[in-house]
Amino acid sequence: MEDDFSDPLSYEERFVVFFDVLGWKSHIKNAGDDPDKIGKLASLPRMMKHMEGINSGGLDNPDKSQLTSFSDCCVLSRIYDETHLPNLIYGLCRVFIGVALQGFLLRAGVTIGKLYHDKNLVFGPALNRAYFLESNTRYPRIRLDTEIESIKALNLIPNMISTDEKYGTFIDPYQFDFIKSEYCPNPIPKQEFMGIETDTDIELFTHLLQSLELILTKTRNDKCSTEEIIDQVNWPYLRVRQQLKRILNP
Repeated sequence: MEDDFSDPLSYEERFVVFFDVLGWKSHIKNAGDDPDKIGKLASLPRMMKHMEGINSGGLDNPDKSQLTSFSDCCVLSRIYDETHLPNLIYGLCRVFIGVALQGFLLRAGVTIGKLYHDKNLVFGPALNRAYFLESNTRYPRIRLDTEIESIKALNLIPNMISTDEKYGTFIDPYQFDFIKSEYCPNPIPKQEFMGIETDTDIELFTHLLQSLELILTKTRNDKCSTEEIIDQVNWPYLRVRQQLKRILNP
């Protein structure tokens, strides 16, 4: 019996994120045929499939979350529950930090709306909106749909939400206030030096700066990089560097 391709379907109200990996073509070109570098590229979609905090309830549960990825793009959605919204956003921020430490930068658009999403299909007005938000912001950050009241009313850690006159309201995940918060688990083990316990939050933030500096250096050395691309990569690097300077030289 042939499938009926005209079966009726209904949209659901879902939290929707559209991701893009900045400089993906350059990443693929620079990887060449090196198995280690190709493996590192493959680690990115694997990380997205284990987005802690975003996919609580399991991406394997179609009633909760779904993830569709292709090349440098990824769509993640979850049945909308307003009580989960802050944790979903913090989960996104953890992903941004995690992939930056691995040498990648993301850009995302976030909205809530009507979407159909299963393991084979994803479409709907909310996907169009999330894609519009992502593609109309310049820098590697999380663009928010402030036409959605619950998103507009988000109350997060101070300094994380900002508004750019040209590119709209966004979340800056590269904030030390976020790194040192309970919402960002720190994998660096605590140690003691001369009886004084090390500050692992500063260590992690320093590692983040080093990773961003390496990404920026590679981008500047890439003959295919335009001034716009360099400016995009420079944005998170400068923000982290300025914060670290203030922390180390109060």
